[in-house]
Amino acid sequence: MITKYKLNINVFLLKKIIHNEQRNMIHFEEQYFTGKKLNKYENLKQMVLDNDFLLKTQKEYLFNIFNKYQRCFFSLKKLIFKYKWNKAKQFNITHDLVGNDYKNINKKHLITILQNNTKYTFRASDLLNIWKISLLNCDNMKSYPKKPKNPYSNITFKNYILYNIYFHIKFNTILKIPDIIKKHFKYSFIIKLFEYMEFNTLFNNSVHEYVKNMSNELLFFEIKHMFSKHPIFKKSILNLTKIDLNVVNELKKILRYYILYNHIIHPVKKDYYKEQFLIRSKIYIKKNKNTLRKYVKVIKKFYN
Repeated sequence: MITKYKLNINVFLLKKIIHNEQRNMIHFEEQYFTGKKLNKYENLKQMVLDNDFLLKTQKEYLFNIFNKYQRCFFSLKKLIFKYKWNKAKQFNITHDLVGNDYKNINKKHLITILQNNTKYTFRASDLLNIWKISLLNCDNMKSYPKKPKNPYSNITFKNYILYNIYFHIKFNTILKIPDIIKKHFKYSFIIKLFEYMEFNTLFNNSVHEYVKNMSNELLFFEIKHMFSKHPIFKKSILNLTKIDLNVVNELKKILRYYILYNHIIHPVKKDYYKEQFLIRSKIYIKKNKNTLRKYVKVIKKFYN
């Protein structure tokens, strides 16, 4: 109801707050507090507080109206929320996403969310996992961060729900909020801004997932490409018959640093990844002499 008749409610509150003898200024206040291009806080700052054409008394008068309006507006929203909460149906969930019964979990670690006139109860740790996985979503070394969704309805959580989840976990539980979620919170849950500012972090994760989950066939071609392109492997070639699981895991780490230093943009991190790649490659070559074959060039000399 607030969304559909938002402008009418704003005007109604302003008319109730403003005295009858000053009713001729109503259009003036409506312009400040119900503007379409800016939100009400930006309107207040630009058109009242920073307006040099208004007297101090006029600014105080308008600011006082704004304060009264805010109290009435949020009281009304709180009343509407309570009404929706009491009328909402409870989704039948008795276990968390791992299978643990909610009766055996501390109530502080349970969060109830109202979405689409339905109340969903989650375990706090489950919400953190859903949130983290959504932000680190990637495919083929390309990151696609997105806001977390309700796993039962597949509907994206709105910002106010994310704020409620974040503050509930921070102040009511002993759980540690992952750094990637803290960064999302830092950028006001704006995905585009988060993706731009945390490009290196997201790219690092996408490369890690790419190497971790690649098929054996793709892993072979990637390693073969690395051996053929970098000079440190110039005189070495893999002997596939002598490769075990430990060697594969070691090569995956080397491959990850190789991809990162070839594609990362940040100059300092680029140098770091290159250094790690060279160090790990030298250790690998020295430790796995039996799995490597060396090319030896024989020079024939003829004597008279």
